[in-house]
Amino acid sequence: MKNPVKLVIVDDNELFTDGLKFNLLSNEKCNVIGECSSIKGILPTIKTKRPDIAFIQMVDNSSIFYSELTEIKNSHNGTKMIIISDSYDIEITKLLQAGVSALLFKRSPREEFIQALNDIVLGKIYISPLIRPTSSNVNLLPTVSGISSFKETLLAEFTIKELNIIYLICKEFSSKEIAHETTFSIRTIEGIRRRIMKKMKVKNCAGLIAYALKKNVLKLYEDY
Repeated sequence: MKNPVKLVIVDDNELFTDGLKFNLLSNEKCNVIGECSSIKGILPTIKTKRPDIAFIQMVDNSSIFYSELTEIKNSHNGTKMIIISDSYDIEITKLLQAGVSALLFKRSPREEFIQALNDIVLGKIYISPLIRPTSSNVNLLPTVSGISSFKETLLAEFTIKELNIIYLICKEFSSKEIAHETTFSIRTIEGIRRRIMKKMKVKNCAGLIAYALKKNVLKLYEDY
């Protein structure tokens, strides 16, 4: 990052905001240019100052919250959003569809906030390993443009066996259930899972699912 990354913070907990600012400002590559207790209140700053990243407290799972996330994208499409949640259980799919680039747990360590920041500056998606996928997180993403090239890339990167395992993991099958479904041993399933995660360059199942959702793996596998 050559120039300091411009940040805004949206959170109604002043103590948390002060702590986050202290941690971020200790990184010379960051510059906090605005803060507010609500998304509505920060929109003028986003429109005029065009921050690179917005740290946003997840207030609830209502349609109003998702509408406000859309307002941020409409105000400045270049602002990437990092959602900070008090809950371990987050609707990953809905948030990714809303344009969110990173999901963090509020009690995540400082290093994780910095890691998320660095990852999304590089165009990656970051999901805290503390966040648990819920059943609704495996819903299919909408069809994306360039689906043929995606499919070709996917088939070049993963074997059909691996795609099958990815699909079942995203459907919340346990290793034992996957073994029953595929007739592979549990040991084989675990080996394939590790190989898949290595190819995806992710560290856990939450990361695997996020990758699969971003790349539309479920839809492409079903259409294969």
